[in-house]
Parts: sequence; C-alpha cells; structure tokens
Amino acid sequence: YSHLDANGCTQVDTLHLTINNPVHAATTETACETYTWNNTAYTTSGDYTYSHLDANGCTQVDTLHLTIYYSVTVYDTLSILSSELPYDYYGNVINYEGNYTFEGTTSAGCDSTTYLYVIVTQIGIDDIIESANLQIYPNPTTGFVNIVGSDVIRVEVLDAVGRMVMIVENSNTIDMSSLSTGAYMLRISLPKGIALRKVVKK
Repeated sequence: YSHLDANGCTQVDTLHLTINNPVHAATTETACETYTWNNTAYTTSGDYTYSHLDANGCTQVDTLHLTIYYSVTVYDTLSILSSELPYDYYGNVINYEGNYTFEGTTSAGCDSTTYLYVIVTQIGIDDIIESANLQIYPNPTTGFVNIVGSDVIRVEVLDAVGRMVMIVENSNTIDMSSLSTGAYMLRISLPKGIALRKVVKK
C-alpha cells in the first residue's frame, strides 16, 4: 500500500495476511440408552451441534448425528399342555410350570429381559393317581413336610392361585419354611403317575 507519510515522502506498507477457515466436523454415532458428547448426555435420537473455538481462534461448529436404541423388557404368559414339555420358547427350554427370566440382547445390541410365567395343564385322567398309601406329615406344618409311601421324582409346590413357588427334585422332604402362611397344593411326580396333596403352612 503506497501513500505519503506525514513528511510528504512516499511510504509503501506491506500486509502479510493469513486467513484461517474453521473446520466443521460431523460425527455419526449409535448407542444404547444414552450417549455422552462434549460432556453432555443425550437420551434421544437427533442431530446435535456444538460450537467452540478451534486452535486458531475461529468459531467451529461440530455436528453429531445420533441414533439412540433402548433396552426392552417383556412380560409374557405361556399356557401349554404337559404333553408339550419340554417346550421351546424362542430357543429357551421350558421344563416345568413357573416363573422364568431370560436375559439377552436386541438386534441393536441393547439389553433385553423377558419375564415369563408358564402354566402347564395336565392331560389324561390316568396321569393323576390317588395313591391311598401316600402320606404327608406334619400337616399343617411350620417348615418341613415329609412324604411317605413312594419314591418321589419331583414335587411342585403351588400357591392358592396355582402359581408354582417351589420345585424339589428326588426328595421325600420339602422345606416350606421360607413360604408365607396359607394353603398350598403339592403336585407329586411318582414312578406310576402324579398325586395331588394339599398342605397348610402355619
């Protein structure tokens, strides 16, 4: 830049100029439940921006393209016949009536939990036997119940509304001390069939 200075002399000034352009960064991310970006937690999908000064002091605006996936909890009830046991429930084996919990992941990789209640209906009148020589004592009981008269394969303890609350395998003694007071049904699997007996927990 040429111009006259205060003394009337020709002065030539030189400008050495550098223009810094800010960089705009874009990021695409997926996450389960929450994603933290620049100290901020995001819980919903969307496009987010973050403005800050870069190393040259220019204003830089970054963009986050975010997709949030969520964990899944499923409550399910399954009613099947005893002849269908063991039952395949989406790759999980059901052997008895009662409550089951299955842990897994969704297609997006998030946690998946299924709470399943299984109701098993016995079929065939010949499956239920009376076994007159089968005795249960003490009844009522405050804790242990003994089954006398046959070898026991399995005992399923059902509460007053038919929910299975306990299973005992290959034992003629049932510890009911952890159960609440009330009436229960014992479904006893024996070598010749199934016997039903009522017992009261005090």
